[in-house]
Amino acid sequence: SNPLLEAFGNAKTVRNDNS
Repeated sequence: SNPLLEAFGNAKTVRNDNS
């Protein structure tokens, strides 16, 4: 699990959840 990928995935998930 890369930190960059995890950060990007987390941001995308949060945005998707917020939507």
